[in-house]
Amino acid sequence: MLKVLKTFFNGMGTGKRIGRATTVFLLFFVPLFIFAVTQSQFSQANLKIGQKAPEDIRAPFALEDTDAYESQVEESLANMEAVYRISPTVQITTKAKVSGYLDLVRDIKLRNNLTVSSRIDELETVSPLDLSSDVHGIAIESTFSSLNTVEAISEDILTQMLAQGIKEDELGYRLMEIDGIVSSLNLQEGEQLLISSILMGAMEPNEFVDTIATERQMELIRESIRPVVIEQNELIVGKGETISSEQMRIIRLAELGEEGSRSWTRYIGIWIQLMLPLLAMILYIKYFSPEILNGRLIYLMFTLFMITFLLGKAMETVSPYLIPSAFNSIIATLLVGPGLAIISNLVLVYMLYFLWSIPGELAIIMIVGNSAGIILLLHQNQRHRVLLNGIYMGAISFIFYLGYYFLGEITTRNILINGGAIIIGGLVSGVVSLGTLPLWESVFKVLTPLKLMELTDPNQPLLRRLFAEAPGTYHHSLIVGSLSEAAASSIGANPLLAKAGAYYHDIGKLKRPSYFKENQFGIENPHDQMEPIQSTEIIISHWEDGMKLGKETKLPREIMDIIDQHHGNTLMSYFYHKASKDGETLPEDKFRYGGQKPKSKEATIVMLADSVEAAVRSIRNMDETAIELMVGRIIKGKIEDGQLDHSPITTKEINTVKNTFISVLKGIYHERIEYPEKS
Repeated sequence: MLKVLKTFFNGMGTGKRIGRATTVFLLFFVPLFIFAVTQSQFSQANLKIGQKAPEDIRAPFALEDTDAYESQVEESLANMEAVYRISPTVQITTKAKVSGYLDLVRDIKLRNNLTVSSRIDELETVSPLDLSSDVHGIAIESTFSSLNTVEAISEDILTQMLAQGIKEDELGYRLMEIDGIVSSLNLQEGEQLLISSILMGAMEPNEFVDTIATERQMELIRESIRPVVIEQNELIVGKGETISSEQMRIIRLAELGEEGSRSWTRYIGIWIQLMLPLLAMILYIKYFSPEILNGRLIYLMFTLFMITFLLGKAMETVSPYLIPSAFNSIIATLLVGPGLAIISNLVLVYMLYFLWSIPGELAIIMIVGNSAGIILLLHQNQRHRVLLNGIYMGAISFIFYLGYYFLGEITTRNILINGGAIIIGGLVSGVVSLGTLPLWESVFKVLTPLKLMELTDPNQPLLRRLFAEAPGTYHHSLIVGSLSEAAASSIGANPLLAKAGAYYHDIGKLKRPSYFKENQFGIENPHDQMEPIQSTEIIISHWEDGMKLGKETKLPREIMDIIDQHHGNTLMSYFYHKASKDGETLPEDKFRYGGQKPKSKEATIVMLADSVEAAVRSIRNMDETAIELMVGRIIKGKIEDGQLDHSPITTKEINTVKNTFISVLKGIYHERIEYPEKS
């Protein structure tokens, strides 16, 4: 774990970047750790049996009650009957005793040299059965036919009784049954006595405990009993309730009732459970969105995360299904990006599950529904769609929840109550997102696609002024916007930002519109009567005037950057050479713009589109070749002048932009059909 953290912070760089990464990590970790530690954590060291609970006492974490589990196991095992099996050898040995005894009787009866008493004495000596002398006498005096009958009936009774199984503790009871069975037979009294005596002497228990099967049965019982788990946040004792001995046992089990106990092992568990998801999110930011760490957006993410988290806690007390988790996903998608929005949603749902113990199926629903909503938001550029998206998220989540109903895991009541809460939660997310989006955009200075679409609306005050007061500049800006949008799309830059930047790049010309060529309709060019240096100052001032006007109207920083950088420090070569022809030797700096060189692809594209459009418009004999040559010359000039030195745009992308410009300009200035004049 320490190695992972070391690798992470080493990867962030040194100095300021490490400080920012550490700050961001702690920004998320510390509040969540405090929430976790203080969750259901009261001063319970002095609690006693019989005392009334001062407040609700809940389990601070999930714990297994092994004592309760063992008690259930012992009770089940005590009520379990042992597994018995019938031994087949017993039946064989008992029958062998019966037949062996009667065979001896027959042998002795065949010995004619012995008296009856001698025969009885010898039988008593060698008999395998412990029978009385009277019984031996009856056997000796019985006929061979009678002995055969006795043997057959005895074996038959033995077979029937042993087939039912006789346990050791049942032997005495079963022997008592023999007299009743024999007396019911139509036999002579001597035969009945002989059969009863032989059976009682030969009968043995044949059903014994199967040790292996019994142990297997005991193991199955243990496995069938689920561990007794007290869930995190589960109520142990309600406020005002008298604490019983059993409740006190659970309190001690949770290490809440011991003097000075704060369960340091619990702190380690909380630390691990919080650190790993947050670390994964920070690593994602580091590798895939490193710019987030260098601006305000990381604090925006933290604010969104914590607001949604606290809303979740507030709603959880009513119904966890009301939690407006989609709010975080919607705003994060619009202001930060879909990738980070999905990661943030995953971490948020995990935290709600870990800290507030939301149901597992609800956590899955939040992940699926919010992720689907994030995808739906990717190409939406109208504000009212934000509200609809919240409704869509709620609907998707409800449909997913409905799947549990068809699987038989929830009831109709759950669908009506919890399903309704899910839809309401999505609606609330949409309403809150739509209502607070301008606030997020303003406070954190985030330029969203929705804001860019609004900025390119012709009804915007600045654009209306440009149309009314400087129509030539307005028309020029529209064409530059079309060029910039197409070029940005061709190289994967932000086409909306490039288009909006192009629309506002020349707003500074509103101060002196007649001093710019595109607005001089039917009027004399005032620069013809001015010194080159004066003309230069006026022309250059449109950049400064644009910056001032942008600040006054609170244009977004990204648009302001394009206004600032769309000329860079380009030399106004026309007036510079005009001054040189008049014999003046002024420094070149006097004839250069004071803006910064483009630092983004969008600003670079607007600079090139602005120059290309103005240059192509000045071509007298317009054709495709002239357009291609002019575009190539303008872009080459900007490169040679060092205007693209700070731009992230590549040579390959510049060629793509050039080809896009040529294609669009050919479409704008294509050769038109000459219509015949009316006679």
